[in-house]
Amino acid sequence: MKEVAKKLNISAICKLLGVIVLVTTILIFVYLTNGTQNVYLHLIYIPIILAAYFWGVRGSLIVALVSGILAGPFMPLIVSQGIMQSTENWTTRIIILSIVGSITGILFKKVDKLNEEIRKKDLINPFTGLYNTNKLIEDLQEKIHNKEKFTIISIKLTNIEGIGKYVNHSIVENLTKNLINELMHGCRRDALYASSDNEIISIACAECDHIEKTKKTIKKYSNAINIEGYSVRLAIKAGIYNYSGEIENPLEVFIKARIAYEQGDKHESGIYYYNDDLEEKRKEMYEIAGTLNDALKNKELYLLYQPKINIFENTVSGVEILIRWNRGSRKPVGPNVFIKIAEEIGLIKEISKYVIEHASEQIVDWERRGIKMYT
Repeated sequence: MKEVAKKLNISAICKLLGVIVLVTTILIFVYLTNGTQNVYLHLIYIPIILAAYFWGVRGSLIVALVSGILAGPFMPLIVSQGIMQSTENWTTRIIILSIVGSITGILFKKVDKLNEEIRKKDLINPFTGLYNTNKLIEDLQEKIHNKEKFTIISIKLTNIEGIGKYVNHSIVENLTKNLINELMHGCRRDALYASSDNEIISIACAECDHIEKTKKTIKKYSNAINIEGYSVRLAIKAGIYNYSGEIENPLEVFIKARIAYEQGDKHESGIYYYNDDLEEKRKEMYEIAGTLNDALKNKELYLLYQPKINIFENTVSGVEILIRWNRGSRKPVGPNVFIKIAEEIGLIKEISKYVIEHASEQIVDWERRGIKMYT
């Protein structure tokens, strides 16, 4: 906070010095160009407008009055002839400068108010009325900067979209409002946030019992509840990350809470805590999913044939076909991992086709050489 205050003080001093230098420069220039009879005196509006922008009506009025007085009785009308301005001339100018400064200050104030309203709207989730993730990132940044310890809980409503589509859309709003009221805790209402992805985020301080409250709420809504004549059950997954002062950016902190709730079955409620191993597994999964298609194209997949031994006749009665992935210098991945991922991303048909084609070619080759083999 001291650093912020120091920066603000430096900024205020720079603004003040800038306006003073600008007024002084303009008045010297007016004097050197033979006085106020020339058009150059109109340049004095620039520091007045700047003052209105920096400090509002009061600031612009002060600069207008000071500028008007310095450019009035102390400034000749015609320097070369030593002719001074009339009192009527410079007093009228001071009044005009003050009016311009006041109007400009008022306009800037209105613009600032409109900008603030727009900014507030940008920080509000229109569906829930809670702050959105833009405000969440701002608040997380402040907490991290202040070295506060806190817990962030990301609560995913995994089936609420389906309830809106196939049961009744009107009950979704009531369900969400009721859930938000249940999740209120001692850290203020503005410690709750909502994303546009059916997600409610909570920041709880170290002394707060919000985790226990979240557990009770999830348990309540995981059972069937009656609302507007419908019996519905919410699937709620909560991801929890305890921030203890490490050097992290706010987005990383938020993502870790999200990573936590990706554990478990998608359609079952539960509370899950973040750990580093989970993040590494997720990174590995996405790396595999991103490179599996290239592995097919680049023929990195290959087949192994494990013999089946007939122990009574001591002969090879057939083979079991096994698929493997040659990943070069990258971390090896077994079929128990990449086959499951292939099913999830829709590549299992291509892999099955690859296995059938190459296994068939191998069987034909064995038969050509007089080797009968069954798979």
